[in-house]
Amino acid sequence: VHLRFGFVARGGLRWSDRREDFRTEILGLVKAQAVKNAVIVPVGAKGGFVVKNPPAPTGDPAVDRDATREEGVACYRLFIAGLLD
Repeated sequence: VHLRFGFVARGGLRWSDRREDFRTEILGLVKAQAVKNAVIVPVGAKGGFVVKNPPAPTGDPAVDRDATREEGVACYRLFIAGLLD
């Protein structure tokens, strides 16, 4: 999800672990972004995504962490590609 409160907006992108309510999380963040940067850019923006199919745990914390990071990076790239498409 990507929320922007104006044509030109300052914001960021968040990898959320709140699968059930990440939209609510992002809405709260974009509102906070608008307040925080009111002097710089009067409107805020925020994008957010969740990993829908996380890798299955292997029991090895290092392997699990790397697999989760790789899946997160893949989702991030897909999100950015969707914005630019």
